[in-house]
Amino acid sequence: MKGWGHYELVAAPSDADLILEISFNSSLSSVGGTSTSGPISYNYTELRLVILDAKMRVPLWWFNEAVNPKISFGHRPEMAVDTAFSRATATLVDDLKKLVSEPAVGASDTSK
Repeated sequence: MKGWGHYELVAAPSDADLILEISFNSSLSSVGGTSTSGPISYNYTELRLVILDAKMRVPLWWFNEAVNPKISFGHRPEMAVDTAFSRATATLVDDLKKLVSEPAVGASDTSK
């Protein structure tokens, strides 16, 4: 991110203009099952990136990305979760890159 030319890491939040806050959230989304399968629960898991105004601690932008492991028989399930987490992280980084590459709202062309 530092190489993008938009950000500089500072020692304390009080020295920052923006704070990037990442969190991992998992919640029970549904419960089901049958008499033969027994109870089954499904979780919704996501990574969230929130960009805060450092002075007011107000969210300016946020991105959510689902962490959906693809279950594949014959492979270790923990690898599927690691891959899904890496994929979600890469998508959040891409979202942030797109945000910083967009012109500011209300920016005008001064070459006219």
